[in-house]
Amino acid sequence: MRTSANRMLGITVGVIAVIAIAVGVFTATQSPSALDPDSPEGVVQQYMTAVLEHRNDDAATFLDATGKCTADDLDRYGTQQDARVDLTSSETTGATARVTVSIEYSSGDPFGGGWSEEKTMRLAKTGSSWTITGIPWPLYECGMTVVK
Repeated sequence: MRTSANRMLGITVGVIAVIAIAVGVFTATQSPSALDPDSPEGVVQQYMTAVLEHRNDDAATFLDATGKCTADDLDRYGTQQDARVDLTSSETTGATARVTVSIEYSSGDPFGGGWSEEKTMRLAKTGSSWTITGIPWPLYECGMTVVK
């Protein structure tokens, strides 16, 4: 009897593990819904996507042209490609906006695990388009000269 119960427990745990992995793969492969590309949220979404895909020249097009941050600054900082980004909140007041996102990093463990951080992007509207101002994630400083 005991062997039968242990076998049944083992099978149950195995089935649960397979279901958990399948759900994780399914949710990880779903494409996020595209936000309005002309909205502050859409600009942040496009910027974050470009950064996570290591398309730094594309990501830099969303940065304030009069600011210190450039594609060269983005090149200096590496990001984890398997991060997940969720919109947490957004507030627009006239020609300024704040978009807060939660960035979740996977530890690679098939049963979950990892860590997350929350970042707020500041945006300004110039004409009809929004740009990210200041020093946005993943940067901590901009305009630094690297001597080779």
